[in-house]
Amino acid sequence: MPLPTFDEFQTLDFADLYSRLLSRFSACDLFTMFEDVHVFYEDESSSKQMEIFHYKIGARLAAERDWNSMSREQLIHQVRVLGLLGPKEEVTCTDLRLRCLLYREAHEVDAAQRQQIKREETKVESLANSKEKGEPVAIKKEEDLTQF
Repeated sequence: MPLPTFDEFQTLDFADLYSRLLSRFSACDLFTMFEDVHVFYEDESSSKQMEIFHYKIGARLAAERDWNSMSREQLIHQVRVLGLLGPKEEVTCTDLRLRCLLYREAHEVDAAQRQQIKREETKVESLANSKEKGEPVAIKKEEDLTQF
């Protein structure tokens, strides 16, 4: 069963919406997302809460890199949140282009994380080698101590 569209979020009754979302998310995950929206946006109208919930679902799908399951509204919202589009630029973008922007951003984040891990591993190896050789180890920052 496909995920509900933005319009269906506004028109479906709660039981239908919940059963359609259960096909993709666990009951625990859905409860957590519903609770977040209800607690943090309790003063908003129910239609506004459903809009926020729709975007929260999109953010979850983006985090899982399931861009093909995202609606156009969710794609646009995620791309805007990441600052990858200028004002009104989404009008000229296809869904494929929006997905490609999200893919590229995820790929860049992965590359940066791999570089950071490699730097940390190099630091640990050099500290271990210095310690084995009996050389004094100079720690430049207090945060370097948290590695051990």
